[in-house]
Amino acid sequence: MPESKSPAVGSMGWHRLTVPNADDPRRFRCEVIGWTSSPVKMVDDADFRMNLPSSGETVAGVCHARGVNAKISPQ
Repeated sequence: MPESKSPAVGSMGWHRLTVPNADDPRRFRCEVIGWTSSPVKMVDDADFRMNLPSSGETVAGVCHARGVNAKISPQ
């Protein structure tokens, strides 16, 4: 069985933010933290993957509270 690696202390674990307007927190994370984003095409819009600038690794998501996510409270 392969040895599993534990994440480094202080590293980002997966986090998804669902809010009415995903553009603002996406922009904030890009401008203030330095992450990059890539769109995830949805039916009428796009949610976003948030990526580390150094590796491009996706570590979080920012989702619009629309469609099937409409009744999810901001979290």
